[in-house]
Amino acid sequence: MNINQLFLEKLSLGGVAYQGYPALVLLKKNGEKVEYSWFDYKEKILLAMEGLKGRGLKAGEFVAIIPL
Repeated sequence: MNINQLFLEKLSLGGVAYQGYPALVLLKKNGEKVEYSWFDYKEKILLAMEGLKGRGLKAGEFVAIIPL
């Protein structure tokens, strides 16, 4: 299963589509709320994926993601 298939699988669970809901909601220190749609989230994932491929990551290799 590739990242696109995983992403599409997560958009639908038990026949209920989550496309109308935000994928990610961030609360800044100043109280401002920033929401990312599923489309925005997918675009950011694809950009990150292209960046990793550009650095030589091959299919089947793993990357650890550590939030700061």
